[in-house]
Amino acid sequence: PTGAVSLAPSPINLTDHLVISEVQVAGAKAEDEFIEIYNPTATLISLSNYSIQYLSGRATSTDRILKRNFPEASEIPAGRFFLLVNNGATSSWVSRADLTYSSFSLSGERTGGILFLASSTSMVQDINDLNIADRVAFGEVALAGISTSSAPATNQSLERKANSENCAA
Repeated sequence: PTGAVSLAPSPINLTDHLVISEVQVAGAKAEDEFIEIYNPTATLISLSNYSIQYLSGRATSTDRILKRNFPEASEIPAGRFFLLVNNGATSSWVSRADLTYSSFSLSGERTGGILFLASSTSMVQDINDLNIADRVAFGEVALAGISTSSAPATNQSLERKANSENCAA
């Protein structure tokens, strides 16, 4: 039509680091929980020096972080996902897990919590720790300086898009 303006779509700003892309806190069984990590970059990333760390929403400091280090051979190809599943889970996606964990339980604190993806196997020291590659906070969190999403309901998850506006680091 005459006078129509064609607008080119805005490019999506993909982030340049691993992101926590989805989290389920509990399912039919409390242990039916998972953490999904996404690699939005154009290169394979080794997880051998990474860890996933969890802090209860009640915590007022990072002194009580619980963690799971990634095994030496763990890696995420470009544009692919890595699935961590509680080893007590019974959901159908357990068989697709890349790694299981038992060092913490997200369902233990359904009202809130913080997940850190750290580019180190050392414990996160504070919310500004330079080893934090990404973090997701949900529900009520007592730790100052953290913004949160709503805590997901049972059998629901929080899903994040991997653009730079949605991923903290």
